Amino acid sequence: MAFTTKLLRALTYAKYRRFVRACQRPELEAARQWRLIKEDLKGGTFWQGRIPEELSACPVTDYETYRTALEAAYASTQCPLTGKRILFWSESGGTTGKSKIYPITAAFKKSFQSITPPFVHSLCSRFPDFLSAPALYFASTLPTEKSPAGIEKGYISGYNYRNISPLLARKYAFPIEVFRDRETFFRWAPLYALATDLSAMIAITPSMLEQFALAVEENLSSYWPFLEAPIAPAPGLPPAHCPPERLRHLRAMKEFTFSQAWPSLQFLSCWKTATCGLQLPRLERWVQGIPIIDAPYSATEGWMTVPLANEKNGGALQPEALIAEFFPAGENPSPHNIRQAWELEPGRDYEILLTTRMGFVRFRLYDVVHCTGFFHRSPILEFKEKAGNAVSLGQARISETHILQALAKSRVEWPSPWLFAPNASGNGLLFHHREAIPQLPESLAAFEHALSGLNAEYADDVANHLLEPIAPAHLPAQHELWTATTHAQTKPKVIQQRPVRN
Repeated sequence: MAFTTKLLRALTYAKYRRFVRACQRPELEAARQWRLIKEDLKGGTFWQGRIPEELSACPVTDYETYRTALEAAYASTQCPLTGKRILFWSESGGTTGKSKIYPITAAFKKSFQSITPPFVHSLCSRFPDFLSAPALYFASTLPTEKSPAGIEKGYISGYNYRNISPLLARKYAFPIEVFRDRETFFRWAPLYALATDLSAMIAITPSMLEQFALAVEENLSSYWPFLEAPIAPAPGLPPAHCPPERLRHLRAMKEFTFSQAWPSLQFLSCWKTATCGLQLPRLERWVQGIPIIDAPYSATEGWMTVPLANEKNGGALQPEALIAEFFPAGENPSPHNIRQAWELEPGRDYEILLTTRMGFVRFRLYDVVHCTGFFHRSPILEFKEKAGNAVSLGQARISETHILQALAKSRVEWPSPWLFAPNASGNGLLFHHREAIPQLPESLAAFEHALSGLNAEYADDVANHLLEPIAPAHLPAQHELWTATTHAQTKPKVIQQRPVRN
């Protein structure tokens, strides 16, 4: 085991054991969190006169409950939900619609970063040479906007990149300057990755790793001058320092694969469930046997799980990070069906409610998670889909899960990007695609056959001519569906609920 790995494993041991104890006694940790959060809320103007004796008796909320107060506070330095100083305004990825803003305070930062020590400890235990060489951490671009009060606004992965343990930060291979914009990152970030051996790549989505690999292949020939001499590749970027033995290794590389370029690479980490699972096969040509492990399940509103296994997806809920409550997927939350984390049943799907030190109480995230089992008494959760991420066509409702299952059943693969959406008449699905696809009618027919086998209402409506069969719709590369802004936290979509504008 490398010295840095031993040191990091030792430094995170106490917090890992604390996490384990919280998973063994989740009721005690939940009671502590309720007390902490209730005390936080007493300082917020939003909650004055609204806090019940038992915080767990609050009604279910969602972002619209807080939107007016948060948008009004954007010019302030104080969080209206807790009264605490705002360190950063985090912007949502826009998965479910209009972008949202969230106040990051020191208390909330401490809670969401409680995921990191047990996760890092687990990585050090599973991969003894983790951090024997630097690691790649794929984050969002740097903030380009400030609130009227001078507080930065951006994405939480970028904020975390700049505000993580100094020991971990010393092992970053990417200099912070390459995150100034998307174009700079994909043009020059591979240069710094190539200049050193690596022990890990940590991203959110597989597509980010794919785009990075493609950028290496596209630009490798242009990197040699900057690898051979410490010359700044572009204004504002530092030189890439490539030792002579490293340069000789790169020159001798017969083809670009991750293991050939970085012999010390231990693993890749990214989301592996739901739509991200669709992207994983596209990494195979570069990965070639390197383990890909699931990343923590997280959202701007709260980071939730600690993955602990290489082969299995999902992770154990971190009781110290927040309070998570659940109700059966497909139902509306009520006092009769809300369950505590330790009451979940393996094999079932649930929607999740979060109460956090940001000041949200029983916040409906509109995420559906799947419980696969327990780590001690804390549930192991996989993200499954967004609640309501489905198209309603008369009585037939086609969900993201139906799409994923039909793809697996039909064994169809299409070059990305593509997306299903209702046609303008709402009586059928359109398959929107950017690239030309050989034998598209045949593959669409195979897919629709599989979908019909999974969704009886859809099959009946098509058979009874209430719905049109799926039709292809090619859209040019410049169409807004493909050019919409993406970033490191963007979740891939396979379906949307509204027709696509031509």
